[in-house]
Amino acid sequence: MKFSVLARSVAVACVLGAAALSAGAIGPAQNSKQITAEANGRYFIYFNEPGVYHYQGGIDGLPPTANIQANTKFDAGRPEVMQYRAHLAQLQDSRIAELQAAVGRPLEVSYRYDILFSGIVAENLTPSDVAVLSAQPGVSRVEIVRDYELATDRGPAFIGADTIWDGTNTPDGSDYRGAGMVIGV
Repeated sequence: MKFSVLARSVAVACVLGAAALSAGAIGPAQNSKQITAEANGRYFIYFNEPGVYHYQGGIDGLPPTANIQANTKFDAGRPEVMQYRAHLAQLQDSRIAELQAAVGRPLEVSYRYDILFSGIVAENLTPSDVAVLSAQPGVSRVEIVRDYELATDRGPAFIGADTIWDGTNTPDGSDYRGAGMVIGV
């Protein structure tokens, strides 16, 4: 099989690039915080505080919200959960103000998270913004928001979700169709 000069050059470049990456010669700088940056993108900004689901107490006046007992359903409507969520909302407001001061402009916050983790999604950040934000106190990491394309068009039927939804094939024979269920992906 004959290879063109271009094909050989590309192959050699790939091999050399892989060797340099594995040897640590190129790639992201080693930092205590995870940073992934691309030009003017959407980024998750994770804060140090645990989300409601994982909060085990430790703040005066705020009882634990994590389910400590096995096989108990998490209830987002419990008073202690609502109290901790309000605390996180105030803390996130403060953190957002600090982050805006650090980059010298308002942040476009499109989402806030407080159940599984405490964090936000900010829009139109530059790589230099990401570097500044990731170095701020209270920020555990900054990570690009990736959009994934649907890999199949037959998923619900393939896994039997359509028969669960219409009530013909529920595990316990009930007519339950997921009303009131909260799903996080």
